[in-house]
Amino acid sequence: MVYTMEITKLLCQLLILFLMVCFVLTSDGIETIDVGRYADPVKCYDCLSYSHSSNNYCGDPFNGSHPSVNHTLCRGQCVKWVRSPVPGVYRYQRTCSDNLRILMTIHLVCMEESRPGTGRICFCEKNDCNAANSIRKGNVLFISTFTLLWIIVSYVL
Repeated sequence: MVYTMEITKLLCQLLILFLMVCFVLTSDGIETIDVGRYADPVKCYDCLSYSHSSNNYCGDPFNGSHPSVNHTLCRGQCVKWVRSPVPGVYRYQRTCSDNLRILMTIHLVCMEESRPGTGRICFCEKNDCNAANSIRKGNVLFISTFTLLWIIVSYVL
């Protein structure tokens, strides 16, 4: 009986691990990329506005049809960067990574700036993907679900 439970537990863990590997291999997921590696450019929104302005077309919710919102062809990645230069005021910028001076390896994820509450930058590589309020929330939910299943199989069964 105990032997059968151990085999069942091991098979469940292997299945979960297999599904997670399949997800990573078939998704856009978290990936390190070389800036400028694309032969075909992507189309990114290009705008800048501030939250304290009555004309915050580049903020959230995003107004992509505003006349001040442009498109740029990008050989890097589309970027959405939200910073708080002073408490309560947010600077929203959507652009191409080629237009910024980025001194780090770019990952296709959202990252918080090192000083808490000062900013968040997101990178993506599909046409107009920097229009999103948040990028890749689904991946976090998917991985969290499988992690929870792994814990249940490992410690409850």
